[in-house]
Amino acid sequence: EGGVARKVWSGRAAFTLVAVGRDHVYVGTKDGLERLALRGGRWVPDGTIAGITGETRFVQLDAEGALWISQPGGSFSRISDPEAQRPRVQTFGPRDGLSVAPGPLSLSGGRLLMSTREGVYHVRRVGARVRLERDTESARLGGAYSLFSTGGRTWSYADGVLRDGTLDGFRMAGLQLNDILVQRSGVAYVATPDGLLRYDPRVPLGERRYPTFIRRVTDRQRNVLYGGAYGWTETHGVDLEVPIERAVGGLRFEYSSALFDRPDRVEYQSRMLGADDETWSPWAPEAIAAFVGIGEGTYTFEVRARNDIGQQSESVSFRVRILPPWYRTWWAYSLYVGSLLGLVWAYVAWRLHKQRLRIEAMQARNARMQRLGARLKETNLRLRQADTLKDDLLANTSHELRTPLTAVLGFSEMLLDEVQGDARDLAEGIQRGGQRLLATVDGLLDMFKLQSGTMELFPQDVDAAHVVRESVRAFEPVASARGLSLRVMPEGFALPAQIDRGVLDRILLHVVGNALKFTETGGVTVLVDGSDDEIRIAVTDTGIGIPAELVGRVFEPFEQASTGFGRSYEGTGLGLSIVRRLADLVGGTVAIESEEGVGTTVRIAVPRWADLAAPARRVADVAENPALGGAQLLALGLGTSADVLREWVSPRGTVCAAESLGGAVREAKKTAYDAVFVAASTDEAERKRVAVVRGVPGYNGLPVLRVGGDALGEAELTARGFTHQVALPLVPDDVLTLLEALLMTVEDAVDD
Repeated sequence: EGGVARKVWSGRAAFTLVAVGRDHVYVGTKDGLERLALRGGRWVPDGTIAGITGETRFVQLDAEGALWISQPGGSFSRISDPEAQRPRVQTFGPRDGLSVAPGPLSLSGGRLLMSTREGVYHVRRVGARVRLERDTESARLGGAYSLFSTGGRTWSYADGVLRDGTLDGFRMAGLQLNDILVQRSGVAYVATPDGLLRYDPRVPLGERRYPTFIRRVTDRQRNVLYGGAYGWTETHGVDLEVPIERAVGGLRFEYSSALFDRPDRVEYQSRMLGADDETWSPWAPEAIAAFVGIGEGTYTFEVRARNDIGQQSESVSFRVRILPPWYRTWWAYSLYVGSLLGLVWAYVAWRLHKQRLRIEAMQARNARMQRLGARLKETNLRLRQADTLKDDLLANTSHELRTPLTAVLGFSEMLLDEVQGDARDLAEGIQRGGQRLLATVDGLLDMFKLQSGTMELFPQDVDAAHVVRESVRAFEPVASARGLSLRVMPEGFALPAQIDRGVLDRILLHVVGNALKFTETGGVTVLVDGSDDEIRIAVTDTGIGIPAELVGRVFEPFEQASTGFGRSYEGTGLGLSIVRRLADLVGGTVAIESEEGVGTTVRIAVPRWADLAAPARRVADVAENPALGGAQLLALGLGTSADVLREWVSPRGTVCAAESLGGAVREAKKTAYDAVFVAASTDEAERKRVAVVRGVPGYNGLPVLRVGGDALGEAELTARGFTHQVALPLVPDDVLTLLEALLMTVEDAVDD
């Protein structure tokens, strides 16, 4: 009464005060721990405690006179001699057992307690070290924001509940605790902004049990999935199956508790087991829980209630199974597996079928190849026989013609020396005819040797230009007698070479002879040139020339610009053919440039050295008789024509007749036929027959001949599936010749 309050220290805001001795007070501030000292009856600032920084809210003095400091930032320190000028500060952390943020400090029965959200710890010193350990005596206090020790008892206050170690405690939800005073009887008086509360822990509260219910389950669109038709029902252990399309937007659970005493103070906690987050939700008065983002699977929803004094109900669970979409159900997967196995089986069966068809086609092709080998062997035998006959013919011709010709030419020369007048003219005619016949025989023999490859080469070192001049000089009497000029240019030119002199002489014999023969006025010029590798000769005349359409054919045997019985010039037409073959024999070339009525130039190029000459080429004649070599033929719908065909082919082949399409297919599968004859019919019937036959393995590229009917164009014939057409009545030579041409090949492709 009548006292005066005055400010003894002005500075930072003071959070806590602790008196040490009679003349020191420590003040917890926002920036650390300040010290006030009593000097001359006045409290004056005495500096700060070094090492203590940051907000200091909780300070406690222990029985040994040391200060303990707990800071919200997580620091926990001990000041052993706070009144010293430089007090000693020890800071403790996780290695000392501090795994949670430190909270309020209290001294109870000589024990230093520290409250955290996880419970109460006591400080135990082991020598110079400090350990934090859970305080089992205060375990029922739980986590606390404030800790009080009075009357030998410890009190905690957290989450609106004041406890002195009892389980239930005194619920003060929504009230702020300013201070507490505890009497020796244990009755506590609590000062709050709303008034003074009295708490007597000796009065038994009693156990209150009450259930919690799940009233309804809905989807995102508020469609009722459970509980809507029957109201609220206790559903512990009841399962609910929900299609995923109904639960894709989430599930909403509504619940309540059977507590009618102050229901507005009831709070709930819930969780969903099986979801990503299985922790309990914070206590809240809302009786609704919504879960989104849950997929297919089985989940267990749990909820529990708490009344106004902290008593909890037993949790109730609700089991929900979110069904997968139909395409991810077990029967859908069974269908997938069955379909996959079916596809694999179908693919394997298809591949085996195609492989079987391919093997059958290859077997048919191999059978035809064997018969083709027989036909080729038969053809080669006939070719050798024909070649032998030709050799014998030419040998006999040489013997039978050259021997009497020698006698005729000898006697004609004797007559020319003995007779005069008309008899001499007759002798000269005999001489000319004999020379012409001898040239023809020599040409035939040369052609035979060149074609048969029996002509041999005898290369030697010569002056090619001198050989040309010597060969051309032999024609000077003929040119002089006809009043023609004959020149070899350049004169005196030398061209060393290694060639067969006889081949070069024969080439010039035919080329220069032809030039003089077809030249009436003017003359013939022979130009000789050469390079490192070849000899080049150009024979130019001023004769009648060659028509443009005949220039490309004059190298063929017996071809002449002047033909027929009324031709103006004599000859066999073998000269230029022999020249071309001689040039080929030595690896050279021959070309002709001619203009009708102006003249002709024959250009010859032969290798200068014998080792550059190419081997001779031999042209084989085509056999005249057909070679079937055991051919297998199939006749479809031919009737009596099949018998005629069988008579012509036998014994060199066989013919199988089939009147129906099915019979033809059965025969085709048993035997690899070389060709198929199909009787002409309507367009659709023909297409069907050919398509079915070609569908048999190995018959895709086989010759199919249309027998009879109107003549079709090549495009229409191909469109119907045929390769050739044979007219009725059948002609033996035409049919056998066509068969020989067709049977000398085997289709290259095998059906895939």
